[in-house]
Amino acid sequence: MSCGRVAIVGAGISGLTLGYWLKKANVSVTLFESSGRVGGYMGSERDEDFVVERGPNSLLDSTPAFQSLIKELGLKDRVTYAQNNSKERFLYLEKKLKKLPRSFFEFLKSDIVETPSKFRIISEFVKSFSHTDTQETIFEFATRHFGNEIAYNIVIPATIGVFAGDARDLNFERAFPKLQKIEEQYGSVLRGMMKTKSAAKLFSFQNGTQELVDALYENLKNEILLNTPVTSFQSSSSGWSVNGHIFERVILCTSLPSILKTVANLQNQWPKLKKKDVAPVVSVSLGFNLPLSTYGFGILIHPDNNLKTLGILFPSNTFKNRAPQNSHLLTLIMGGTFHPEVTTWTSEHLITVALSELRQILGPIPDPVKTWTFNYPEGITQYNSQSSEDFDMLKRQIQNQPGLYVNSHAFGGVAVGDCVYKSYELARSIAPRL
Repeated sequence: MSCGRVAIVGAGISGLTLGYWLKKANVSVTLFESSGRVGGYMGSERDEDFVVERGPNSLLDSTPAFQSLIKELGLKDRVTYAQNNSKERFLYLEKKLKKLPRSFFEFLKSDIVETPSKFRIISEFVKSFSHTDTQETIFEFATRHFGNEIAYNIVIPATIGVFAGDARDLNFERAFPKLQKIEEQYGSVLRGMMKTKSAAKLFSFQNGTQELVDALYENLKNEILLNTPVTSFQSSSSGWSVNGHIFERVILCTSLPSILKTVANLQNQWPKLKKKDVAPVVSVSLGFNLPLSTYGFGILIHPDNNLKTLGILFPSNTFKNRAPQNSHLLTLIMGGTFHPEVTTWTSEHLITVALSELRQILGPIPDPVKTWTFNYPEGITQYNSQSSEDFDMLKRQIQNQPGLYVNSHAFGGVAVGDCVYKSYELARSIAPRL
């Protein structure tokens, strides 16, 4: 099949980067975006010298594809790396704020787990484990390697920090395929991580992630149709009809619920979307006109605290120029599979609850001078063990349709770096000369 005309449904970071690389390979692309802006969950707003992220607050330069993209877009000199004082992470556990250890010796002195669990770390390092259960959850994997206490006290909140979901529900292989490969090769996760330690750094841009979104949009603006949802989609003798226009290939780059809506007319047997297949999330950012006590990069929150807040980030502590001088910016991530109802709340109620919970964790703090809320009901895809067969069936059905592809965080990694890498690999498969 020749490259032909390609329709990309969705102009989030997956759709934008895929469109960029296909256009670079001289493929004719058209991006359909249902909203009035590109970037999806990603992007920034500037408000009186506060730089507020709509979604991801930091990026990881984990692949050459991502690094090359930044250079090609002329953004290399705009990159800003995380400051040294943001290396610390904290955990709110049993209504107490505890520092997460950064080294084995700090871990031995930590009060996050009891002494027997600390010896399990030594045991994990010298043993070899074998992964045989493809339906194993993240929690079960962590318990097998490190014991129940570490899995419960540390891995559960850490998983929330990535997926806004429960480690006891999420499939380990799907959520962390790189860790699965490390176990397969080295037997010990800790031993394998030491041998495969990455030099990748946390970074952003001087005016936030919007700089990347804007650069991609500038490159593709003549190929993007804003405020254009896909209202008709069906196969035809010459390819695919999207809103009445014929394309040889169609690539779905939206959330899992949107993918299911788009392809609903193709077959009657698509997997049914379950409530826990998506974690609805809300980002609440608060700006203060005075410095606050800072807690490194942020705070993970254990769900046993029964808070609506999943975690707290300190953007102005992580990157320069995120708040005016002597001011402070922090962001609360709320909801997830634990409290999906927060996406139905008004901004006023969200801010009231966010401040109340923030004061419970950090103590007395003044009212903010600025507030921002970003609501994502379709949130983050959950790689649930009980839904794994449905995911496999959906992917097979899409792949069995000639010229139809899926390139979404619903499959193969939710991080921005994962989305960028998957877009590059798919572009190469469609246009090998890239």
